[in-house]
Amino acid sequence: MKKALFFDVTLPMTSELIVYPGDPKIKIKKINTIEKHGFCLQQMTLHNHMGTHIDFPGHVFKHGKTSEDYPLFYFCGKGIVIEVPAHMKSITKAFITSFSKQIMKNDIVLFKTSNSALYRRKKPSKQYVYFEKDAAEALAKKHPKMIGIDYLSPDRYGDTALPIHQIFLSQNILILEGLFLRDVPEGRYREVLAIPVCMPCMDGLPASVFLRP
Repeated sequence: MKKALFFDVTLPMTSELIVYPGDPKIKIKKINTIEKHGFCLQQMTLHNHMGTHIDFPGHVFKHGKTSEDYPLFYFCGKGIVIEVPAHMKSITKAFITSFSKQIMKNDIVLFKTSNSALYRRKKPSKQYVYFEKDAAEALAKKHPKMIGIDYLSPDRYGDTALPIHQIFLSQNILILEGLFLRDVPEGRYREVLAIPVCMPCMDGLPASVFLRP
């Protein structure tokens, strides 16, 4: 079997894309057709925290950094995929501590959980694997540059204070949400590329994310 050169862990942007409960869904409308206009043109309506995307500090802090404050190299780096056992309903401090020697400074740390199976559902689930507060604090002490999870939020559903966002983004640790890690092996990766759409002054942006073993 041929070894994969890259793993694409980006969710497809379609009208079926699951969004956080209450958020508007993506809309795709054909404006021009080849038959009538000689060329095809489509209009997409979407918000900036849809699908696979990056959260910047400005998402939860009034004067926080936004997309234009980060050079391109910030979105690339060595990384690790950590698989969370299926029986775990949340990511705990003890679990993070067990990987303390494997997580390096400036790593891009991605968490593969049972959440990836939830994408099969047509409606978003309110029961997904999230971070416990002390787990996020322990991970932040390892100084990764980005962390990622395979669903809609690292925070517990309904926690409007967004404590996990606050912990990571207050320390300039960007958050990747909406990853699709179901078929990705755990372990270290030579390179993780999380390239956002090029738009300045945004608190969050859709991104394409690739892993190179």
